[in-house]
Amino acid sequence: MNARSYKLIIKDPGLATKLEQMAFPLAPLVEVQHGTVHPAFPRTVLLFWLLTNEQLESLAEFYHQRTPNEFTNLYPHPIRDWNPDMAIEEKQRKVGEFIGIRFCDSRTLKTDEDIMAEVRQAAEKKIWRKFY
Repeated sequence: MNARSYKLIIKDPGLATKLEQMAFPLAPLVEVQHGTVHPAFPRTVLLFWLLTNEQLESLAEFYHQRTPNEFTNLYPHPIRDWNPDMAIEEKQRKVGEFIGIRFCDSRTLKTDEDIMAEVRQAAEKKIWRKFY
């Protein structure tokens, strides 16, 4: 990176904030049966978002979430309904929630239908205010 690039980062507070967020360290999750940490467990938020499909599958298996057993529900946020065929984005959300990344909570995600309903409601309110 050259000096000009560093100046751009300094001048863009949004980029600086995002870089700080991506560098945020993650506490390793200890596997309950043997007390070990998966070698691919991400040490930062950035490394979490860079996990491959194979790594996500491996993490789910290592932490007893891919194939449920007597250890599956001993974790604070067990993964429900792991499916190896689901999209990588869904695996990221499930693993993120499992390891405690709050913004990955799949229950708070909005569907396209939810978003369109909000847009329609906002448009109706705008029209209502315009005439009344």
